[in-house]
Amino acid sequence: MSTIMPESLLADIMKNKKSGKKRKGVSTGFHSIDEHMRLVKKSLTLITGFPSYGKSTFLDALAINTSILHNWKWLYYSTENDDYSSHLSKLIAYKMGKSTYYATEAEITEAVAWANNHFAWIDSGDAFYTLDDVMEQTAIRIETGEIVDVLVIDPWNELNHQAQSKRDDQYISDCMARLTKFAKKYNIVPIVVIHPNSIEKNKDGSYPIPHLRNCNGGQMWWNKAHIGICVHRKDFNVQGAWVFCQKVKTTDIGYQGAVFLDYELGSGRFKDQGAGEFYLPEPPDNTPAPF
Repeated sequence: MSTIMPESLLADIMKNKKSGKKRKGVSTGFHSIDEHMRLVKKSLTLITGFPSYGKSTFLDALAINTSILHNWKWLYYSTENDDYSSHLSKLIAYKMGKSTYYATEAEITEAVAWANNHFAWIDSGDAFYTLDDVMEQTAIRIETGEIVDVLVIDPWNELNHQAQSKRDDQYISDCMARLTKFAKKYNIVPIVVIHPNSIEKNKDGSYPIPHLRNCNGGQMWWNKAHIGICVHRKDFNVQGAWVFCQKVKTTDIGYQGAVFLDYELGSGRFKDQGAGEFYLPEPPDNTPAPF
């Protein structure tokens, strides 16, 4: 245990002042989202939303964009995406701007070669992994030389929680504290996808916008999140999704707000409203083109 004194932080403050750095994190690849939040190493990021309302597609978009922009590597523990070839097909389709059905074998081979440098999955086989199991497997990969920038747990309720002995909120508090400590140790972005509880429909038959507080464990998710996001569709006749930045812990990351992203069924891509095309972000000048 040590004590941090203000004067020991002076050098960091001066460094940020000289560099002009005002906001933490890296771009999501969407200008409108960046206004409200960026992806930040060591910051617990929680995503909620109803099934088939766009949260997984949005998460895939963040994965592709950050891989292009920042050369990030994503590691998934996803029981809902345990058909790994299917998930990979979705990722490379977003990258190519068309489904694998319409792509040539050469295009698919090239896209998979690119994806091989940016994505991997933890396969638990027949085991039913706990949070500690996922963190252990991630640590093994990092400590043996594999780069991991983002760890995705999708969804939370599919982890093994059989050993839970505490009340839900206390259990969540303990788990999220350990995950945040783990993220700080290994300098990663931890992302957890949480399904909301059943919510009564509006009078018009639509669902209200779920909140982190609507998830099992309620307020504790809100308390523990550094960044809390809900992806929601209000009207299925409109191609696109709302991204609600429900919690942004500090102003050097961003601020709360809602953004609508257009969606194109053919390319499987999102884009900022007002952007002319469903394009991918341009890699920085010092980074080789993804293809």
